[in-house]
Amino acid sequence: MPSEASAEENAQDLTHPIRHEEAEAVLSQFPSTAGEEPVTRDALRAEMAEFRAELHIELGRMHDQMRQMAMWMVGATIAGLIGGMGVAAGIGSALG
Repeated sequence: MPSEASAEENAQDLTHPIRHEEAEAVLSQFPSTAGEEPVTRDALRAEMAEFRAELHIELGRMHDQMRQMAMWMVGATIAGLIGGMGVAAGIGSALG
């Protein structure tokens, strides 16, 4: 466990202005290529906004497709009922 003296020395080390060499040493720990950059809040917000916009468009398309499918199913069901009633009426008159 560090002593109070070493803790105080560490605290004093943190309060002095950072030198160019120290800054370079810290920055060298971060990736230097664009594909490996740490994410900033602004970059993340921009990406999320783009994602939400794309998702909104896709959900709208899915909604339209589902509405069209539902309308087709209702139409097919009604056509089937009307056709079935016609067949039943024909059978009924033939047996009648």
